Amino acid sequence: MEEVGFNPEELLKEGVADFVWLKENYKELQNKFAGKYVAILNEEVVGCDGDYYGLLELLGSRGIDSGRVLIKRILRPNEILVYNV
Repeated sequence: MEEVGFNPEELLKEGVADFVWLKENYKELQNKFAGKYVAILNEEVVGCDGDYYGLLELLGSRGIDSGRVLIKRILRPNEILVYNV
Protein backbone atom coordinates (compact mmCIF):
# COMPACT_ATOMS: atom_id res chain seq x y z
CA MET A 1 0.00 0.00 0.00
CA GLU A 2 1.38 3.41 -0.97
CA GLU A 3 1.80 5.99 1.77
CA VAL A 4 -0.50 8.99 1.35
CA GLY A 5 1.41 11.97 -0.02
CA PHE A 6 4.44 9.89 -1.03
CA ASN A 7 5.25 10.01 -4.73
CA PRO A 8 8.74 8.64 -5.50
CA GLU A 9 8.80 10.14 -9.00
CA GLU A 10 7.97 13.59 -7.66
CA LEU A 11 10.61 13.30 -4.93
CA LEU A 12 13.20 12.33 -7.54
CA LYS A 13 12.28 15.33 -9.73
CA GLU A 14 12.55 17.67 -6.74
CA GLY A 15 15.90 16.20 -5.76
CA VAL A 16 17.32 16.56 -9.26
CA ALA A 17 16.07 20.16 -9.43
CA ASP A 18 17.81 20.91 -6.12
CA PHE A 19 21.10 19.40 -7.38
CA VAL A 20 20.89 21.52 -10.55
CA TRP A 21 20.10 24.62 -8.49
CA LEU A 22 23.08 23.89 -6.21
CA LYS A 23 25.41 23.61 -9.19
CA GLU A 24 24.11 26.79 -10.81
CA ASN A 25 24.33 28.82 -7.58
CA TYR A 26 27.45 27.33 -5.99
CA LYS A 27 29.62 30.47 -6.18
CA GLU A 28 26.94 32.58 -4.49
CA LEU A 29 26.42 29.88 -1.85
CA GLN A 30 30.17 29.72 -1.34
CA ASN A 31 30.26 33.48 -0.67
CA LYS A 32 27.53 33.15 1.99
CA PHE A 33 28.06 29.69 3.50
CA ALA A 34 31.71 28.65 3.00
CA GLY A 35 32.69 25.92 5.45
CA LYS A 36 29.08 25.26 6.51
CA TYR A 37 26.49 22.62 5.81
CA VAL A 38 23.42 23.83 3.96
CA ALA A 39 20.05 22.19 3.53
CA ILE A 40 18.33 22.82 0.21
CA LEU A 41 14.65 22.18 -0.43
CA ASN A 42 12.73 23.31 -3.50
CA GLU A 43 15.70 25.30 -4.78
CA GLU A 44 16.04 27.30 -1.56
CA VAL A 45 18.40 27.17 1.42
CA VAL A 46 16.19 26.21 4.38
CA GLY A 47 18.96 25.96 6.98
CA CYS A 48 22.69 26.08 7.58
CA ASP A 49 25.08 25.18 10.37
CA GLY A 50 28.80 24.59 10.81
CA ASP A 51 28.00 21.14 12.20
CA TYR A 52 26.11 18.42 10.30
CA TYR A 53 24.24 17.22 13.37
CA GLY A 54 23.49 20.80 14.36
CA LEU A 55 21.85 21.26 10.96
CA LEU A 56 19.76 18.13 11.47
CA GLU A 57 18.58 19.51 14.83
CA LEU A 58 17.77 22.86 13.25
CA LEU A 59 15.72 21.20 10.51
CA GLY A 60 13.85 19.14 13.10
CA SER A 61 13.08 22.25 15.16
CA ARG A 62 11.60 23.83 12.02
CA GLY A 63 9.49 20.77 11.25
CA ILE A 64 11.47 19.98 8.09
CA ASP A 65 11.98 16.30 7.27
CA SER A 66 15.74 15.91 6.78
CA GLY A 67 15.07 12.97 4.48
CA ARG A 68 13.52 15.31 1.92
CA VAL A 69 16.31 17.88 1.70
CA LEU A 70 19.67 17.98 -0.04
CA ILE A 71 22.40 18.51 2.55
CA LYS A 72 25.79 19.61 1.28
CA ARG A 73 28.89 21.09 2.88
CA ILE A 74 29.97 24.18 0.96
CA LEU A 75 33.72 24.23 0.46
CA ARG A 76 35.82 27.29 1.21
CA PRO A 77 37.24 28.87 -1.97
CA ASN A 78 40.76 27.45 -1.41
CA GLU A 79 39.60 24.09 -0.02
CA ILE A 80 40.01 20.84 -1.94
CA LEU A 81 37.93 17.74 -1.33
CA VAL A 82 39.91 14.49 -1.61
CA TYR A 83 38.22 11.09 -1.65
CA ASN A 84 40.14 8.05 -0.48
CA VAL A 85 38.95 4.94 -2.29
